[in-house]
Amino acid sequence: MAQSFTDFRALPVGDFVSSDFVNASGTGVIEDNSYPEGNALVCGGQTWAAVAQVGLLHQAEVEVSVVCASPGSGLDQRALLVYSATADGYLTGSSDYIGLRWFDETLLAQGAFSGSASIGNAADGDILTLRVTELTSGDVRAACLINGVEQFAADILAADVPAPDGDGNYYTSFTNRNGENNSGIYSYGIGTNGDSAPTELPAGPNTPINPSITNLLATSARLNWEQG
Repeated sequence: MAQSFTDFRALPVGDFVSSDFVNASGTGVIEDNSYPEGNALVCGGQTWAAVAQVGLLHQAEVEVSVVCASPGSGLDQRALLVYSATADGYLTGSSDYIGLRWFDETLLAQGAFSGSASIGNAADGDILTLRVTELTSGDVRAACLINGVEQFAADILAADVPAPDGDGNYYTSFTNRNGENNSGIYSYGIGTNGDSAPTELPAGPNTPINPSITNLLATSARLNWEQG
């Protein structure tokens, strides 16, 4: 069991560089477009440019959650992928992933399963989650959640679960269409083997988080203390 969490609100404006992620196609950029909660990550470059978590050993159960950043106008065009055999997800044109996208007023699962729910556009701070849990004989169940409430789910046969890359790794990733700044995210969390994906900075000294965030928060706390 493991959790990881990256808070983009705590990172400086500009190109996003982190050893925890790879920019597969295009560039992930931390933008300050007067989002209500601060800075947000937007994927720019090609039509569907992904920022992907570095390849993980296959986990039968995985959950990824993002907190949506919306300035209040424009279309929602976000997507999450799990079990992706490549870091660029949609750009491959294949279905080697279990994917979920929030488009306009429709929530649509794509790739190895299908389903949808009409729930309207994302509001700032809404939490989009894709959860995959193990069933039997290699089958899995994929579910879409908004703010912790399941919208729909589908069972996926083992034969339809995407195969990993040549090293036995998978990726999870976030992308948004054409670098739309109305479809950014404030944070990105992953949970594996029964752990939920964090949507805020985990508490406690034993919870692993992105070390760059730890350093930023420590510096901020020190400056606040020094400044009284």
